[in-house]
Amino acid sequence: MKFWSRFIGLILIAAMAVGCGITHSIPQGKYLLQKNEIKPDESVPRDERITADEIGRYVRQQPNKRFLGTNFYLWTYFSANPDKQNWWNNLKRRIGEAPVYLDTLQTERSASNIKIYMDSRGYFNSEASYSIDTTSRRRAIVTYRTKQGRPYRIGEIKYRFRDRFLAPIILEDTAASLLRTGNVLDFTVLDKERSRISTMLRNSGYFNFTINNILYEVDTTVGGYRANVTVEVRQNLTGYNDRGQPIMGNNTVYRLRNVNLFSNYDPTVARSDSSYIDRLDTVEYRGLNIIYDDKLKVRPKVLRQTIDLFPNHLFSAKGIQDTYDQIMRVGYFRSANIQFEEDTTATEVSFIGSAANGRGVDHSISTREGYLNCNIFCTPALPQSYKVELEGSTTSSFYGLRGTVGYQNHNIFRGMELLDVSFSL
Repeated sequence: MKFWSRFIGLILIAAMAVGCGITHSIPQGKYLLQKNEIKPDESVPRDERITADEIGRYVRQQPNKRFLGTNFYLWTYFSANPDKQNWWNNLKRRIGEAPVYLDTLQTERSASNIKIYMDSRGYFNSEASYSIDTTSRRRAIVTYRTKQGRPYRIGEIKYRFRDRFLAPIILEDTAASLLRTGNVLDFTVLDKERSRISTMLRNSGYFNFTINNILYEVDTTVGGYRANVTVEVRQNLTGYNDRGQPIMGNNTVYRLRNVNLFSNYDPTVARSDSSYIDRLDTVEYRGLNIIYDDKLKVRPKVLRQTIDLFPNHLFSAKGIQDTYDQIMRVGYFRSANIQFEEDTTATEVSFIGSAANGRGVDHSISTREGYLNCNIFCTPALPQSYKVELEGSTTSSFYGLRGTVGYQNHNIFRGMELLDVSFSL
């Protein structure tokens, strides 16, 4: 108990000494930002209340970090001589942290940012205010207070398809939609829904589809704190006419044409030798073009089992990611890079049916179906490695050393098997 009492006493004395030293280093007319306090609107139900952690991300100024309750980093920074640039003073500056002085302009911008964030969450009548409490020790505590107000909720949800070929695909997936009538009109959720639709379409062959192809039209004039939401699915920009006007066309759905695996690709040689790719040999196995230099070191069957991509299959972003994960999981390759080249040939695909326009009238819609060449560049790790480890042990009457010698082979039977053998000496 005496030890801990003395230890705590020393900490308190050190903290007081550090605090006094810092106070004398603060310039006249400036205040050190000591703390940000955030008080959310507690009148809002807990499940809809914007938390202090969320609000805190939009406060532009944060106080200096602390160590064991003291301003150790700030004290270390101040202890450096500003007129000297030797290693000792530079070390203090690197370990320490420059002081954060209260900037009321940044405080005002923080309150404005908090207001904008609450608006984006559907609380358009929100308010954000702040107060500053300064102390005689030239410290400042800033308190931010919020008032969320009554939120707008989603009313009617509509879809507008500029690319009508996508109508049946998206409408059949609305059960997974993040937008629900009666929910708070949260623009972060609207952004997540754009990403969800984009991901779904990219897993269905739409290689070039992005969140920028989806726009929202929000009508808050319907009354009753409700807002109708229209989801607009745009066509893709295909070019410009002679007058500089954009030419729009339906989004292209892509299939894989050639799947090329560079099984022992050397990026260093490829960058320095323009004829490197032309010198490589190719063997085809079940739709996989295995391209190699000098000698095929892994059996084609094993590589085919690792690459789950096939010609004429629809492009799928998830399938590409799964293939990359599988390549790296086997442990034979050091790195992998999957790239795509758009084939210049494309065909027209038509759809006939009332689902295309949603008005119960048969209508023919056409879109383009293109092809992608998939190039998988894989660089193997070192095929063989060795390790030597020494371990010391002691007893009351003996001191000894034990050595371990190990050997690893990542492809001993040309099947990307790992042989790991070690011996203790």
